[in-house]
Amino acid sequence: QASFVETTPRQRDDSCMSWWETLQQEPVFRRVMLAVLGAMFGSFASAAIYRIPREGLSIWRPARSFCPTCENQIRWHDNLPIVGYLILRGRCRSCKTRYGAGYMIHELVLAGLFVLAGEGWLLGQEGPAALIFALIALTALWIATAVDWEHLILPDGITLGGIPFGVLAAVMVPAFHLGAGL
Repeated sequence: QASFVETTPRQRDDSCMSWWETLQQEPVFRRVMLAVLGAMFGSFASAAIYRIPREGLSIWRPARSFCPTCENQIRWHDNLPIVGYLILRGRCRSCKTRYGAGYMIHELVLAGLFVLAGEGWLLGQEGPAALIFALIALTALWIATAVDWEHLILPDGITLGGIPFGVLAAVMVPAFHLGAGL
């Protein structure tokens, strides 16, 4: 006979807050977690920056990362943010073609931006939703900036997608309102 531990809404809320409090109170853990998360989002951003302006590609298709030259799928362990790039010295394992340094730069920059954003949002009183919205917004703005820099276009998926995102953020996180706290 299986026994299940029932939790009350208050107990679930306390456990939810404990991870938030841990992030707020442990600066080394917080910075490492934010840097790793930022590098992961940077890896996603690299794929999006490459795919969005190209006909026939999207952030969803193909599902796996691939070498732009030989089109072989990149193995999961070669696709680890920052580490995979350094181990392979910026080259494709299959065809040995060099990748641009931009892939690692996107990962490093977003890792740094996530740490900076986390230091501001985690230590404030806005709560987890504000941090999540801020990190998603940073990633989207980074992708839009990089695509615009390379191709002189602003992707509709980001600009038009920013409208409902902004409305949702305004409703859920009042701290995002212009002039909030003034």
